[in-house]
Amino acid sequence: MNDPINETTASPARPAVLALIRDLMFGTRIADVIRAQGGQPLLAASAEEFRTGLERWPVLILIDVHALPAEQWHP
Repeated sequence: MNDPINETTASPARPAVLALIRDLMFGTRIADVIRAQGGQPLLAASAEEFRTGLERWPVLILIDVHALPAEQWHP
């Protein structure tokens, strides 16, 4: 995936929604739903991108539990 976490800044009118999803097709569908509901999607495909996304204080976090092996969850 490209780097959507650093792409734009969320505003109060478009709150950030962070999603940890490695599947590009599923991620695109999730991002479309987030936008349709008025949010700013922040897609993360790795643990590092997810940690970076947390710094944006998202109002909602979506996690695909099969996205990362367990050993990547610990820094």
